Amino acid sequence: IGRTAPLLARGMATRRLHASGRRDADADTRRKFTNEALRELRVQAIVRADRKIDDTSLLEYFDERYGKGGVRSHIRHVFLRVTSSRPRNETAERACQLHAKLVAGTSFDDLLAQSDDTATRRALRDPESQSDAGFVPRYNYERFGAKVAACVRSLKVGEVSTPVESSQGFHLIHLVERRITEFADVAEALRTTLRHRRVSKAETRALRRSLFAKYRFRPNN
Repeated sequence: IGRTAPLLARGMATRRLHASGRRDADADTRRKFTNEALRELRVQAIVRADRKIDDTSLLEYFDERYGKGGVRSHIRHVFLRVTSSRPRNETAERACQLHAKLVAGTSFDDLLAQSDDTATRRALRDPESQSDAGFVPRYNYERFGAKVAACVRSLKVGEVSTPVESSQGFHLIHLVERRITEFADVAEALRTTLRHRRVSKAETRALRRSLFAKYRFRPNN
């Protein structure tokens, strides 16, 4: 696990002692905590070295980092919710009216005040976050359903859609940016990141079971 492991272990032990309020612990306690930390580092190193990064997990991580199929679209929307007091036909008509205002020269930013989206309304109330109003964070082509996804894919950067319906209401969508990443360009970097990600408790338990089975060891607990 490298020459730096003892130093890392001592640092981990010190942080553990501070967290437990035992800054003045004796040498034996410090040694015990350091050895436990070193053992933890060894387990993590074994787990990471033994990790199998298959194509499925790699592609899933690629989609998570760079968007579905490597396409990350940054969008804003004006959302009109269908409610019991404003049924579907009235909401659709209102969405068309807002789009007509847009065509007539009203800016998208001005239309955001008409949005029923909670995050948009919250951002508009805060001068420091007004520039974030209407943005859909990390849009993944799944949120809001297939019709919205198809609409986003059809837009050119800078365009605003006509009203598009989702299961919750109607949206006017503004495509702010579209980034395309090729899988081949980042595959090795993603593989390295996955291999070195934080070791989970499930992985630690699996390693423990594997070693017990290999050496036919039966723990007392």
